Amino acid sequence: MPADLVDVNVHPTKLEVRFQDSGRIYSQLLGTLRSKFLTTDLTARLQPIAESEAAAAVDPARAEQMRRELVDWAKGQLAGFDAPADTAAHGETALLRQASFEASAAPPRGPLELATLDRRWEGVGKSRDEDDEPRERALEHRLDAALAASPRPPAALQLHNRYLITECDDGMVVIDQHALHERILYEHLREKVLSGALESQALLVPEPVDLSPTEAAAALEARDLLGQLGLGVEPFGGDTLLISSYPAMLSNFRPAEVLRDLVDQLLSGGKHPDRRDVLDSLLHMISCKAAIKAGDRLSGEEISALLEQRHLARDTHHCPHGRPTALFFSRDELDKQFKRT
Repeated sequence: MPADLVDVNVHPTKLEVRFQDSGRIYSQLLGTLRSKFLTTDLTARLQPIAESEAAAAVDPARAEQMRRELVDWAKGQLAGFDAPADTAAHGETALLRQASFEASAAPPRGPLELATLDRRWEGVGKSRDEDDEPRERALEHRLDAALAASPRPPAALQLHNRYLITECDDGMVVIDQHALHERILYEHLREKVLSGALESQALLVPEPVDLSPTEAAAALEARDLLGQLGLGVEPFGGDTLLISSYPAMLSNFRPAEVLRDLVDQLLSGGKHPDRRDVLDSLLHMISCKAAIKAGDRLSGEEISALLEQRHLARDTHHCPHGRPTALFFSRDELDKQFKRT
């Protein structure tokens, strides 16, 4: 760069320099980083297993031992049966032995298995005549109505009330429901705060909150910043503050708890934190508190709504704290894990 745009003599040992237009350099650096991140695929993926590890995972000697143990166990299960008296009965006895073996090895039926069919299906598939047509048409209408009234299947399967499993074109994706919702809320909140459109809920009776001298001073110093987040505070004498309003999206939380959490974030930023960093930290906290939690059972409609909002966010690869929101498992990697390739 031109020599007149930088001063290299501001530090005796040349450890620092001073730029005449530091804002221009900051903007260029920030723009470069932003462009790089937005054009990079940040999807977290399953780490592939090395060929050496895959070979070591299956010990041929151990596999042969397990096969022999299974064969010996099966022979023991069949040892109690009498040998067939003649050749004609041999086939039947063999089938009985096979059925006995399968019955002893098969797990009990699960609750999702259908043992019988509904009566409305009776007659379907039989030979039809003219008298059957009105009844079959009525059956079809009943079936169509039942399918129309039935709830839509969820867009993903919820696992352990914390993960959502969904299919994609070339594999499957396991989503952390809290991390994804937190990211969506964070971006939504940030846009509203920057545009001054964040909803605030006024308290009918202001709530007093007792704080330490340090906490009260930090809250009053950041009154404008807290107001941007929908939290209105006023001095009430001593170290007590009055909460007059708070973010509408946090209506399930006590206003005093919200204020204390925000003050903790203010104090954790250092003695003179940058206003932008403080605002971002507070947005992280609010979005985390408002997001659905690990352990929350979601309905099919809630799952579908969450996944639909996923495509509206600019960055859904990581939550505001940096954790991945989803893990991608490629079909090729799944085939490799199951020894199909």
